[in-house]
Amino acid sequence: MKKLLLASWICLFCDCATTRQTISPNLQVINIPPIGEIRTVELGDTLVAKGRIFTSDAIRLQNTVSAGDGISTYKFVLSPGTLVATMEDDARIYYATDQLEVTMPGAGTRTQNGGLAMSLTDPSDIRFFWLGGRTASTPSPAPVIVKTTAAAVVNEPSIKQEFIYNGRSGDTLKFLYREFSNDSLRTPFSQEAQYDLKDSPMIGFKGVRIEVLKATNTTLTYRVLTNFPDTQ
Repeated sequence: MKKLLLASWICLFCDCATTRQTISPNLQVINIPPIGEIRTVELGDTLVAKGRIFTSDAIRLQNTVSAGDGISTYKFVLSPGTLVATMEDDARIYYATDQLEVTMPGAGTRTQNGGLAMSLTDPSDIRFFWLGGRTASTPSPAPVIVKTTAAAVVNEPSIKQEFIYNGRSGDTLKFLYREFSNDSLRTPFSQEAQYDLKDSPMIGFKGVRIEVLKATNTTLTYRVLTNFPDTQ
């Protein structure tokens, strides 16, 4: 009997009967501008850009919710913010943040990973979760939630490539290539390039092909034939 009670206690606190799967972010590729479109840009503007952005389903909590008193039971408090879908099982989707306040009786308050676990069948059935998926009390008042999308998910790189017009000197056109990772400029991946219009009106760089239609020291009119290649 004691062994049975011990096994039941372990399953209660570890959710050992539930198999959860990690939700992987989605890859979205953005090409600017469309192939074949004629555009005019000014000095310092981006001619061509490709973005590889990792996104995840998310919810935006619009009110503060809580449960428990922190004295006889655990207390959970969650302030408004964005929670990202990180796990799922047969019953729930788990939307996580690193801003869940947990007050343990006699041990004080800590900010931990956790969030809201939403039922797949009953939109009103929402519970707090923490410690990698252990579900807890129902939040109060009822969470006010808007479904949204979270970009640049942590641990997944979001890459953006830009080719920028940098002016004209005589027949020489100047360009600047920049590459960003998670909105931060990657210094080793910045490069200047120059092209002589007397040789050809076609500009080629890292797979990009641009036809120059008109160029001054302040503006460039062009047509994009190919964008940066897709990368894995």
